[in-house]
Amino acid sequence: MHIAAKLCEPFKGTDGAGTTDLNGQVERSVSPRLRRTILWISGDGVTPPIVASLEEAELSVQILGHRDERLSAAPNDDFCCVVLDICTQDKSSLLMARQFVALNIAPTLWISTSEDNCLSGIELGAADFLLKPFSQPELLLRVRALVRRFELRQPSSESLKRCGALKANLSTREAWLHDSPLVLTSSEFTILETLLQEPCRIVSRDKLAMALYQRQASPLERSIDVHICNLRKKIEKYGTFEFVR
Repeated sequence: MHIAAKLCEPFKGTDGAGTTDLNGQVERSVSPRLRRTILWISGDGVTPPIVASLEEAELSVQILGHRDERLSAAPNDDFCCVVLDICTQDKSSLLMARQFVALNIAPTLWISTSEDNCLSGIELGAADFLLKPFSQPELLLRVRALVRRFELRQPSSESLKRCGALKANLSTREAWLHDSPLVLTSSEFTILETLLQEPCRIVSRDKLAMALYQRQASPLERSIDVHICNLRKKIEKYGTFEFVR
């Protein structure tokens, strides 16, 4: 029996270093400068001097209001830092902030006039806080520290494999399909990793057994079939991949 994973539609993603396609090319790391965009959510906007200082540090800023309709799409974008400028008198502002911290799309800086409110933000998962009024140099220092934290947690080009809408971090053994996390067992991830090494090609049972058990497959062994069946159910429900037996 042979197993193969096949992508139904080709994927070509362009980044600052090159392209990735369904032939198994490792996704190259994106240049930090191309991804260094800060999402600043505020009911009062951001003063031009603050924006200028961030841009001087090679950080672009996207500013959205607390009730901006575009906030719903923000988690799908690439941000290296999220700044939440909290209005303590506005309950919708606090609710929005809690939701964004829970999403954990990037390290979050919680800004407020209330120290108690800032500490609440830290308890919710914010990476740092800043009390108003604050100095421009202090803001820049804290934002740059969070950006560095974000960049350090990005996977290296060698550890990130991608095939179409499916990607896997081989270092952390995490996988995503259409940017949604896949909950995989250790054996399922090992099979996925092996298939991603040779996408759109047939992978033998012996190779899968070697990856799983460090030995050749036995004729009566059915554990591999069970793992593949479970992996197939988790992936094919999106209608993107085919497993060929």
